[in-house]
Amino acid sequence: MKKFVKWLKSPASDFALFVVFLVLLNLVSSKAFFRLDLTEPKSYSLSPASRQLVKTLKEPLSIQVFFSSNLPAPYNSVEQYVNDILVEYKGQANSNFNYHVYNMDNPESQTMASDYGLRQIQIQEIANNEVGFKQAWMGVAVIYADSIQTIDGLTSSDGFEYKLTTTISKMIATSDSLALLPENDKIKLTLYISDELKNFKISGLDKLVKLNIGFNAVTSLAPLRDCTKLTWLNADNNQITLLEGVDNLTALTDLSVNNNKLTDVSLLAGLTELQNLGIASNTISDITMLNGLT
Repeated sequence: MKKFVKWLKSPASDFALFVVFLVLLNLVSSKAFFRLDLTEPKSYSLSPASRQLVKTLKEPLSIQVFFSSNLPAPYNSVEQYVNDILVEYKGQANSNFNYHVYNMDNPESQTMASDYGLRQIQIQEIANNEVGFKQAWMGVAVIYADSIQTIDGLTSSDGFEYKLTTTISKMIATSDSLALLPENDKIKLTLYISDELKNFKISGLDKLVKLNIGFNAVTSLAPLRDCTKLTWLNADNNQITLLEGVDNLTALTDLSVNNNKLTDVSLLAGLTELQNLGIASNTISDITMLNGLT
């Protein structure tokens, strides 16, 4: 025992102890995740709000990352930051959190990004002492439950954590907003027409037969294109400039779009079931195309 203690105190033991330390460190690190953030503003340290949010996820959340390869400076640092901060999210989250980084040289990945609603953006690059431009993918898609949101055009890392955490928080709130409503009770809702309605996952919108959206500052009726069972629609006193989407509502018998900003009503020519039409207080100069309607 005395010999062993004497050996430990001698310089000869230093290397052996160092090897043992490395082995133990490797075993510990294989079982636990930790990371040191030595940047001055703690750029890679999540805020308490972000940590709490991903720790308490009740449903699967997936972050899909779409960045082109070989991005020039300074855009390559944005890609690296996004990847690094997602590692931090993953380290703090429960089992419902995951993320995936796609290879954008793969045409299937590009198609997937387009399907999510992401678009290539134009960035500047310097090659051979000449300034040029290239198209690049720089965005993420956030999927929670059945809802999808995107954060596109990420040319800077500034505020990314705030944007991502805010997006996730809103998606969770939207998903939970109708969860406590009585299942069998009839509920009266006032809905403001926009593409955001789909985020509430309200079934049956395509079965609407009567809808009043007057006095709501509506600018487009395009979100109604799939409401093909509509027979009565009042969209008076809005700011509608085009009737795009209404031409698909072939079951309409009553349509009122008074006091809007319409200049053309030619899309109404195919609505052969129309019996009552209100188009007063617009700037329409020609209605001869409606002569065939009864």
